[in-house]
Amino acid sequence: MISNFSSESTLGHLEKCVRKTPLGILAEAVLAIETPVDTIQQMFDAYEGFLALLADTEKRRMLEELPEEKKDDDPVYQEVRRLGKDFEGALEDFFFEQSTDLYQLIKKYGVF
Repeated sequence: MISNFSSESTLGHLEKCVRKTPLGILAEAVLAIETPVDTIQQMFDAYEGFLALLADTEKRRMLEELPEEKKDDDPVYQEVRRLGKDFEGALEDFFFEQSTDLYQLIKKYGVF
């Protein structure tokens, strides 16, 4: 449980975390907590899709130049929004799936 951590072990853990990429931290977390496969799939598919979109210089240029009033009709912009919503949904499932220990910890320590 959380009460068993000393300040030294917490500091050591945080030092290890800052050396990792956000995606690496997330990957370790979903493997450490029994996360449903479909949640993991949704999370990493959305992230991979977003990175692929960022790697496409033409699409990035189009998004940078896209006027605000045309965003609702632009298919590339809509794809970015869909990927963001998919990733957000997967994170919500990950953090708030009631059958996990993580949910119990969040309920006890994360919600005031």
